[in-house]
Amino acid sequence: MSIKKFKMGVDLGKGDYSVRILFEKVEKGEYVMGTYETGFKVVKKQSLVSAIIQGKDCTLQYKVNKWIKSRKGCGPLCVFNTIENAKDFKWDNHTIYECLYEKSNEHKVYCGNEERSIFSLPQGTVLATKVKLIRRIR
Repeated sequence: MSIKKFKMGVDLGKGDYSVRILFEKVEKGEYVMGTYETGFKVVKKQSLVSAIIQGKDCTLQYKVNKWIKSRKGCGPLCVFNTIENAKDFKWDNHTIYECLYEKSNEHKVYCGNEERSIFSLPQGTVLATKVKLIRRIR
């Protein structure tokens, strides 16, 4: 099933983040509802590549308004739940984007032989199955 275009969205305020319910048009003309949360993604300024992950097998390049999923054999993606947590993590060569994400049920990140528990990641990290950059914050 491939998504053709964004159709309609509703924002519901929920604590420090909001939940967006999106209706997306799929190939057969049907609409599928998905629930996505708003978060913050830290990426490298020039390339929009993952801020920390290194190596061609794990590195992802993000694009504005396009859903990105992790590479085959790799675990969930990382986003931050608040702008403050993203700022605390950001370095000089990084930038922060507001994003939509689909929350993952997994509790660790992994790629190849490397694995980390959610508890060893920076404060405010949330694991996601897919991420869409919306707009640059700073």
